[in-house]
Amino acid sequence: MDLLQIVCKDLNSIKDYDLEFDIMGFSGLYKTYADDIKIVTMNYPVNVRSQIAYCRRIQEQTENPACISDLDSEVEKLEYAHENFHEREFYLMFFSKNAETYRQNLTRIKTYIGRSGCVAEMELNKKIQILRKIANMNMNISVDKEPDYIPQGIPKGMKYNPWLLYQLQPLGNMSFQDPRITKKGDGYEACIHVYDYKDRVGFNWLSEVTLYEDTIATVDISTANRHDAIRNIGRSMGEQMSRYYDARNRVEQINAETIHGQLESVYREMQSMGEVIKITSVRIYVFSRTQAELEKRLGEIIDELENQGYHAAVFLDENEYEWRSLFLPFKEQKKMYNHRSGRSIPSESVAAGHPFHFSSLDDPCGYYFGMTKTAGAVRLDRYQKDRNRLSYSGVVVGNMRSGKSTLLKRCIKLDVISGNFVRGYATNDEFNPLIDYYGGTSINLDGSDGFLNLLQVYRTSETETASFMKHIAKVSTFYRFLVPECTTYDIAELEQLVKKLYKIHMGYDENSDAQITGLSPEEYPILSDLLNIVREELYSDPEKKKAKKELSEEHFRRVENIELVLSNLIDVYGHIFNGHSSIRDFSGEQLVFFNVANLKQYGDHIFDAQLFSSFSLLWDNLIAVGAGQKEQFDRGQLQTPEARKFMIYMDEAHNFINARKLTAVTTLNEYMRESPKFFGGIVFASQRITDFIPEGSASAGIDAIKNLFSLAQYKYLFRQGSESYNVLRDAFRGELPEADLEALPTFDQGECVLIISGLQSLRFKVDVTPQELELFAGGA
Repeated sequence: MDLLQIVCKDLNSIKDYDLEFDIMGFSGLYKTYADDIKIVTMNYPVNVRSQIAYCRRIQEQTENPACISDLDSEVEKLEYAHENFHEREFYLMFFSKNAETYRQNLTRIKTYIGRSGCVAEMELNKKIQILRKIANMNMNISVDKEPDYIPQGIPKGMKYNPWLLYQLQPLGNMSFQDPRITKKGDGYEACIHVYDYKDRVGFNWLSEVTLYEDTIATVDISTANRHDAIRNIGRSMGEQMSRYYDARNRVEQINAETIHGQLESVYREMQSMGEVIKITSVRIYVFSRTQAELEKRLGEIIDELENQGYHAAVFLDENEYEWRSLFLPFKEQKKMYNHRSGRSIPSESVAAGHPFHFSSLDDPCGYYFGMTKTAGAVRLDRYQKDRNRLSYSGVVVGNMRSGKSTLLKRCIKLDVISGNFVRGYATNDEFNPLIDYYGGTSINLDGSDGFLNLLQVYRTSETETASFMKHIAKVSTFYRFLVPECTTYDIAELEQLVKKLYKIHMGYDENSDAQITGLSPEEYPILSDLLNIVREELYSDPEKKKAKKELSEEHFRRVENIELVLSNLIDVYGHIFNGHSSIRDFSGEQLVFFNVANLKQYGDHIFDAQLFSSFSLLWDNLIAVGAGQKEQFDRGQLQTPEARKFMIYMDEAHNFINARKLTAVTTLNEYMRESPKFFGGIVFASQRITDFIPEGSASAGIDAIKNLFSLAQYKYLFRQGSESYNVLRDAFRGELPEADLEALPTFDQGECVLIISGLQSLRFKVDVTPQELELFAGGA
C-alpha cells in the first residue's frame, strides 16, 4: 500500500479544456486500473502552529513597541484562520500484491493523472502523519514535525515493521463495545456509510458526500467483473420493466422508465464504448472530543445527505469493520463478516464526481493574507525558498481603489515587523503615515535633503574590481538617461575619460588592489572634476578653450558633446548632482523611502538619471547588509527564514520603468537576477498593465518588460479594465487562467489573482483590519 497526494485546483479558475483533460485522465485510470484504489479526503481546521511560532520568534528579537503589538495582531489573525477555515486534502491510496505490481500500478497512475499535475508524491514523513491521523482522527496533523527515525525493511522472522507500526498505531487504546460509536483515549469516532446514491449525479457529485468539516471521507473504488455486471444490469432492467407494468400510477411508471433508460444507456456504453463498471463504497468518518458533539454532527450530516438525495446510516455493530476498512482494499473488505458490497457505477460517472475543488496556501512562516474563492486560507510567506520559488520579487497591478496600495502597505508592514530592511520610492506623501508609525525616514531626491554623488563608488559586487567596473557601466547608463541618442562610440569615449578621472584624482585603475568602495564621501570626485578632465582632453588652454591640434575631428566632436552635456547638467541642475554625497548614512536603518514628487518637475531625463543614481545606492545597501548573511548561508550557518531580507518597493512604477525606458528596465532586470543571492528583491506596482507598455512601444522594449514580468516570482493582479485584456494575456501567457483573466474587470475591492510562478495561481480577497485601513490611509 502507498499514498499519493491528489493536487486540488480551483475549478472555477482553470480552463475548460484543462478540466476536461483532468477528468479524461481519471476516467482513463478507472477504466484501465484493475486493482483497488481508495480516495481519502481530509477536512480539518487550518493548522497555524508553525506560523504562530515564527511570529513569536520574531517578537522575541524586536524592541520596537509598534512591531511587538502588530505581531500580536498577526497572531490573532492566524488564530482567526484556525477557527474559521478548514484545510482540505485528497490522497490516493493504492494497493499491490508485490513489488512488481506496485511499480506497474504507480506507473499507470502517473501515466493517466500525473502528466496533468493531478497527483504528486509525498515525503515519507507526511505519509506517516496522514496514516496516524486516520488511525487517530482527533489528533492534529504535524507534517512540519521532525520525523522519528524508522529503520526500513521487515526484520527477519517478522511479517511487519514494528517501528513503522508503532508510529501508526491508535494511541490510548480503542473500544468497539458501543454499537454505533468507537471510543478512543482522545475522543469518539463513528462512520456514516452512504449506501444509496441519488438517481442522477452531475459533475463534482462526490463533493456532496465527502466534503464535510472535521471528517475523513473515503471512496473505495474496485472493478466489477464484466460478465457479472452485464448479468446484473439485465436483471435490474427486467425488474424495472416489471415495476413499470405493475405500477399503480403514472409517477411509478415514470420512475421505473427513467431507471430502465439509465441502465440501458450503461449497457450500450459497455458494449460499444468500452465502459467499465466500478464498484464504489463511500464512508464518512466523523470524530469529536465528546460523545454528545459527535452525536449532533452525525445527525446533521445524515440529514444533509438525505436532503441531497443520498441515503446514509451508521451501521449498528459494524464500527470495528468500518474502522478496519480505512486501511483495506475493497476486495479484502468484502471478506469481512459484514460483507458490504458497494454500489456499481460507470467509470466515467466516478471520474465526473471529481471533488478536487479547493485552493489554499500554507507556507510554514506565512502571514494570513485572506480567503480564496474556495474558502481556503492564504498564509503567504513571500520569502519561502524551495525548488519552485527561487526569488522574492513581485509585480502588483490594480486600478484606482481596487486594493493595490493596501496590499503594498501590508507587505511593507509585514517586512518591518519581521525585521527586514525596507526601501522604497514614492511619488507623493501617501506612505508617510506608515513610515512615521514605524519610525522610518523619508528623503527627497530633488537635492533639498542633500546630494547623491554620481561618482561615488558603491559596493555593488563582491570584489573591489568588479564594483569599480560596474560603477563605470553605471556612469555610462546615467549618461544614456541624459542623452538617449548617444552612440556606442560616445559611451566608449566617456568610459575612458571616467577611468582617467579616477587615476588622476584617486590613483586608482581597474588593475589596482587598492580599496575604492566605502571611503568617505569627500574622497571621491564630483561632476565638476569630471568636467575638468573632459576639458583638459579637449583644450590645450581650457580657460581660452583652445582646441588641441592633435585631436581628430571625430574625436573632438564626441568629447565636445560630453562637455556640453556635463556643463549643462552642472549649470542647471548642479544643486541636485554636483556635490559630495551628503544624504546621511541610512544603511543601518530599517525603513527608508525616497520621495520623488518634486523631482518630476525637471523632466524625464533628469528624473530617470537621479532615480538610477539612487538605485545604485540601494544596491550598495543590499550588498552591505546581505554579503555577510550570504557567507553564513553558504557555510550552512544561516537558514533562509532567519535571514534579514532587503526589499525595495516602487509604487507608480511606470514612472521609472516601461517599454520606452529600456535602459531602466535593463538595470532592474539585472537587479532582480542578482538580488536573491543577498536575500533581496523588489516589488513594483502600477494602476494598469498598459502603463508598462505604452501605445507605440518598440518591440525590444515590450520584450524587455515581459522578461521583467517573468522574473517576478509573485504577480498580484487586482481589477483591470477590459481594454487591458490582450496585454494581460500576452504578459502572463501560460500563468493566468483564462477564467480569471475574463473576470478581472468584475473583481471586488481587495480581490486579486496571485500568480506564484512555477507553483500555482490563487484567487483570493485580501483581508485587512480596520486598524490597518486607518494606518494605510491614502490608498485602497
